[in-house]
Amino acid sequence: MAGPSADVQFPINQTHLDETAKLRQERAVLSESMAKIEATRDQVSPQVFERVSGEYRSKFDAITQSLLEKKADVDRELSTLYGTRQKVTANLDVQKTAIEELTFRKQLGEFDDKEFDERAKEAKDKLGKFQMIIDAVTANIKKYEALFADFEPAPLEPSQPTPVATKIPPTAGAAPHSRPAAGAT
Repeated sequence: MAGPSADVQFPINQTHLDETAKLRQERAVLSESMAKIEATRDQVSPQVFERVSGEYRSKFDAITQSLLEKKADVDRELSTLYGTRQKVTANLDVQKTAIEELTFRKQLGEFDDKEFDERAKEAKDKLGKFQMIIDAVTANIKKYEALFADFEPAPLEPSQPTPVATKIPPTAGAAPHSRPAAGAT
């Protein structure tokens, strides 16, 4: 195992964080622009409105798709981090129990002060390292969770109205034909 470290940092994909933040910002700007387009709809012809609105909607949808892909990556990373934190927390608990046991055994007279101090220091050092790792993993989890804390993938306005189903009336004189099933009486 490596020597003691005053500051533990768990690896994080900073490029991924930066790219996601940039996409979120671009999406927010597009969303604001789309709201302006909708608010000024009556100031332009329907053709111009549809063309410009469609262009912004396409950009918005493309960025949303990119964000959804990034979110899938972040979700995988979060899953790994949650698992790592759980494993390290289990090791932390083992060290807490080891310290408790050492203290109890010293009370029973199994160790002299010097031996107890050496063993307790070693166990407490491990405990501190595990706690630093947990803190670093938790910090990364918070960074990743914050990326999509308020992310709403659905667009604010539908790009196209949903078509309404129309019922086609049957032709005059046409009646549905049905045959009795074989063996029916």
